[in-house]
Amino acid sequence: MNEVIGQTAKELTKAKPESTLGNWSADMVHQKVEAYTRSKIDFALLNYGGLRIPALPAGDITTGKIFELMPFDNILVVVEMTGDELLPLFDRIAEEGGWPVSKHIRLKIQNGKAVDGTIDGKKLRNDQVYRIATNDYVANGGDQCTFFKDKKQISTGKLLRDAMLEYVKAETAANRLLDANIEGRVFLLK
Repeated sequence: MNEVIGQTAKELTKAKPESTLGNWSADMVHQKVEAYTRSKIDFALLNYGGLRIPALPAGDITTGKIFELMPFDNILVVVEMTGDELLPLFDRIAEEGGWPVSKHIRLKIQNGKAVDGTIDGKKLRNDQVYRIATNDYVANGGDQCTFFKDKKQISTGKLLRDAMLEYVKAETAANRLLDANIEGRVFLLK
């Protein structure tokens, strides 16, 4: 658990509506699920409570620190939903004041409701099927995400924590530091 497997460029913190730790984690999920499934994923999301520590410190990251961040044996899955079925998801993210989402999402929140959401810069199309990468806890209705139940689900068979460990080691092997920035993915309107 004390083995150093990577390094962060700066402290990655957890916060709402958007955070560096949330952005890094969601982008990692997106990239790993696309690799595991060898197919396009429209976006990735994680529930805010699923990130179990307030920050990854600047500098060395150990195996143990990744276990602290992701202590649960959650499996990465893909859920397929139409654009109109995504509206309750966006409202759930808004109700919670923001969740970690991948760089493909832009979501504006006003008074606890999603008022504008785009995927890759495009408005949702009600009849289009979107592929969302997340964990099986959320996909099975956890964290009040009942709108996911009964939707088509494809399991990667990979633990989220193991994907994160693989990702950190691969970034380290490529001489890249772990890093993320605030980009306006989830924005609270006044």
